[in-house]
Amino acid sequence: FINRTADDIIYFDNITFGETVPSTIALPITLEGGQAPNFSDFNGSSSLAIANPDASGANTTATVVQNTVPSNAAFAGVNFPVNNIDITTDKVFSLSVWSPLPNIPVLLKLENASGVNTERAAVTTTTNAWETISFDFTDEGQLTYQSVTIFMNFNMTDAANQVYYWDNLVLGEPLGVLENTLANIKMYPNPASSVVVLQASQEIATIQVMNLLGQRVTSVSVNNTTSTINVSGLAAGTYIANILFSNGNTQNINFIKK
Repeated sequence: FINRTADDIIYFDNITFGETVPSTIALPITLEGGQAPNFSDFNGSSSLAIANPDASGANTTATVVQNTVPSNAAFAGVNFPVNNIDITTDKVFSLSVWSPLPNIPVLLKLENASGVNTERAAVTTTTNAWETISFDFTDEGQLTYQSVTIFMNFNMTDAANQVYYWDNLVLGEPLGVLENTLANIKMYPNPASSVVVLQASQEIATIQVMNLLGQRVTSVSVNNTTSTINVSGLAAGTYIANILFSNGNTQNINFIKK
């Protein structure tokens, strides 16, 4: 603007000093009513709010997140700040997901301003249709968080780009709970060395145990509300019990093999 020889109209916008603090939103994340998370994608991930391409079944809402994961990207994800999440009382999150492939691991990571973070994984069971998966933070000691990161197809690579959709990140009872009621599940011992016992308030049809790569390591037919799973042959680590109930609902619960 120095040594100008004529009068001009100059426009300014968004002048800031120091670090810009991203805007936060409150859970549940539904994308409805103009709700717009401040997405920060990384490792090639691309997240956009779009019209629901398959408004049927378990999710008929108008707007969802389209998440494109590039080929050969094992840790592509999206982060967004949220108003303070307190899991003192409610400790289970639910998420509506749509995947073109079965057995896709989805990781939900919570972080707070002090750098403390925790994460839980779940595995999809349905292809080309909406389903609700859950993330159980019952054993977590840290109770407050200020940001969320979601990884679709976590720690896996694919030769081609894949497009996933997610919606309705809820803490507590999931949206549409009357149509897809979560069962009350007790799993013990956790951590386990030889067997884990599952007790549910609904009849269980089958249980698949997956590792964090989304690979099935064992499965059992149940047709009862109680089941005992032999885990003595599994390597030490975290696993996901994907539970299919006789009414068609699914639910995931994590356990540790020591």
